[in-house]
This record gives sequence, C-alpha cells and structure tokens, in this order.
Amino acid sequence: MKKRIVSVLAVCAMAMGMLCGCMSVAPEPEKPESVTPDTPVTGTWVSPAGSPLDFNEDGTYVDHTKNNRTGTFAYVAENADFSLAQLFDNVEYVTCTADNGDEAITAAVLQDVMIAYSAKDHAELYYVRDGRDAVDAESIQGEWIDVYDKDSTMSFSADGKLHAFDETSDYTIEQGDCGTCVTVKSGDSETTYAIASYEDYLFMICCDSQKLYLLARESAADQ
Repeated sequence: MKKRIVSVLAVCAMAMGMLCGCMSVAPEPEKPESVTPDTPVTGTWVSPAGSPLDFNEDGTYVDHTKNNRTGTFAYVAENADFSLAQLFDNVEYVTCTADNGDEAITAAVLQDVMIAYSAKDHAELYYVRDGRDAVDAESIQGEWIDVYDKDSTMSFSADGKLHAFDETSDYTIEQGDCGTCVTVKSGDSETTYAIASYEDYLFMICCDSQKLYLLARESAADQ
C-alpha cells in the first residue's frame, strides 16, 4: 500500500513539474531596439488643437493634458505603424512610458513635425516643434499635391488666393503661438493651420481639430 501511495505521489509530482515547465517557457515580448537619434526631440512640442508636450534632457516627459501626465521616453529603431515610415527614411521614433509602467505615447518625428498615438486617449495627435524656423511666404506659393489623395491639389498664389477642392479662398501667412500659420478665409468661415516644411513637402495641421494635410511638390509626389 505504501509503495502504491509513493508511486501516485511521484506521478503527481512529475505532472506538476511538467505543468510548471510548460507555464514557464512562454517568452517575454521583445522590447524595441533602442537607438541614438540624429535629431533629438528634446524641447517643447505644440499641438495646434491640443496641449503641449515637453521632452526633457534627463529622459522624462510631461504631457500637459488634464493632470499633466508624466513618465520617461526612449528612442526606438522603427515603428511601421506610422505612414511616415513608408514615406521618409530619416524618421525618429519615440516611445513614452507613463510613471505607472504603461505605454502612454508612441510617436514618429520628422524634423519639426511629430505624429503621435496616445494609448491613453486612443487618438492620433499632431505636434510641431516650438521655436522651429519660420516658413517663408514665397516658399509655399505654387501647386501642391495631397500625398494621401493625389487627385486633390492646393495652389497658393502670390496675391493671397488659395485654390483647393474646386474653391478659391483668401489666405494669409503669419507667426502665431504655433509658429508659422496659414489662415484660410472663405465667406464667414476661417480656419488656421500651423505649417512646417521639409524638403519638397508641406505639413498643414488644423488648429481647430486633429487633422493633418501632407502636401508635396509634383516631383516629390511622383516618387
């Protein structure tokens, strides 16, 4: 009887050992590869339709929404979730981790423009670098093609007219809280966009809502 009890206990012990072994072999998810950026994101980033985001030299950040969310940030090698990854080679990628350990923000940065996804708010957010170089009025004149809808074009003329979406509006360009801005007036309607340029591309971020236009000169749009 004792031998039988010992045998049963041995079998149970082996079964538990196998079960524990199966449970312990699950690999941890791979962490993104950390990199050193060519263009650091440190400084203040302004959201034309939201709150600013500060990246500090010590690797911490402050998201000035609601309760001033805080945490740490790191540069990662890639993030294919952002369309900028398919359009440009020299994009910097950032991951922000909240103080409680949760992933809070992932972002793609191209020089003076940041496209971010907030896991907390389940929303895509757009930022421009505070204190970036001004965009010259003459540099935006001419025809631009919408990168995401190549049948749509915008044309800024020297006389302050904007031809877009089969309509003609008035526009002005000036410096505001978000740096260089373009204000489009059509009848009683008025919309302001923070703008930033990169090579043959022009980013227009609406100041009233989280909306982004990415425009390109014809030579760049054909690539």
